[in-house]
Parts: sequence; structure tokens; C-alpha cells
Amino acid sequence: MAPWMTIALSVAAALVLLFLLLRWAQRGLAAARANLTEIAAGRTARRQSAAHSFGIRSRGAGQLRGAGYLALFDDELVFVQAIANNHVRAKLSDIVGVTTPRSFLGKTQGVKLLAVEWRTGAATDQVALRVPDLDAWLADLGGVTGD
Repeated sequence: MAPWMTIALSVAAALVLLFLLLRWAQRGLAAARANLTEIAAGRTARRQSAAHSFGIRSRGAGQLRGAGYLALFDDELVFVQAIANNHVRAKLSDIVGVTTPRSFLGKTQGVKLLAVEWRTGAATDQVALRVPDLDAWLADLGGVTGD
């Protein structure tokens, strides 16, 4: 087989793989949006946006991170992640801290993240998210409350 044909077939295979991965990601995001709508159950979110999870502390460094949707309701904060099931539902009354680290669970980002810590029975857990308009999220959550 001619070298140009090998290159052409390799490029075509890579494009097909890329197309399939994009479709998979789109389906995951659509499912996450539908899950958030179901969780809302007729409630209106005070703030809602796409977000990128850097993980949930209790699940450790090996978990899948990724895109999803974050919503703040009058009584709870909800993050629904596409693809992985790393969802968070924290009652606002259980939130014990809000911080803005640049790294979380060994992953560093060039921007500040929204990290929210909440009570889970006798312990606490924490999630870190990259969100658009961090200042607005902080204002709606009552500002930074920890280091």
C-alpha cells in the first residue's frame, strides 16, 4: 500500500473516532441536563451554569472528572456530572465552607475554582468546580468562608 494511502486511512480513522467521542460527550451532557431538570422538580434555580468538576474529596484522586451542570436552588446546591455519576446534592444549611483554590486532588488549574464543603452526617465532603462568573457564584453562596 502506498504511504499516502496509509496516512489517509489513519486520518480518516482518527476523524471517525473524534466524531464518535464528541457524540458520546454530547449525549452525556444532554443526560446531565435532563437529570438536573428532574432534580429541580419544578423549582427555579437562582443561578445555573455549566461547570467542570475537579472531583469530590471523598472519592479520591482516581475518580473521573469532567463537565456537567451546577445549579443553586433556594434550599440546595446541585452538581450533575455528564458521563461519570459524580453528582453532588448539598443542602444550603449543610454547607460549612466555600473557598477558591487553584488546585484540588492533585489537579492544578490556572484559574480559581469554586470549592464547596458540606456536612455529610458526622463528617464533611468537598467538591471543586471551574465555573463561569466565579464572583457571582461566590456572592450567591455568601462569599468565601475559609482559607
